[in-house]
Amino acid sequence: MAKSKVLRDIKDILDPGHTALIVVDMQNDCCDTNGIFAKAGRDVSSLLATVPKIKSLLEVCRKKNIFIVHLQQITLPQGKSDEDAWLAFKTRDGKSPEYCLLGSWGAQFVKELEPLKDEVVIQKFRPSGFHGTFLDQVLRAMVFVQF
Repeated sequence: MAKSKVLRDIKDILDPGHTALIVVDMQNDCCDTNGIFAKAGRDVSSLLATVPKIKSLLEVCRKKNIFIVHLQQITLPQGKSDEDAWLAFKTRDGKSPEYCLLGSWGAQFVKELEPLKDEVVIQKFRPSGFHGTFLDQVLRAMVFVQF
């Protein structure tokens, strides 16, 4: 009898052979009380509260050899990554347009969640991890489901 391609239970769904963990924008400017978001008046306490939980999840995934991808929001200096419409949108709440500036402390990952050297980091200029990135290609290149 042929093996079904339908993943029916949690054990099959979370099989490390076809599971990926994607950690999104856990960076200083987004999450730290000294980051640009907090300085612009955003409450980052709920993000900070998730750090130990994400760290724990990362540790479990690393032990299980689950594929891990870190998405990193990046802004290029002097608006080089932002057309006018995007610049207006991202600064509508008064924060600096240069949050997560390439090479800055703000763009760095929160210390407790830094990627390991063999984990994939995908930089992005927009909130979506798929817009203008190679995330889709990386995920498709992984042989997630083998039957």
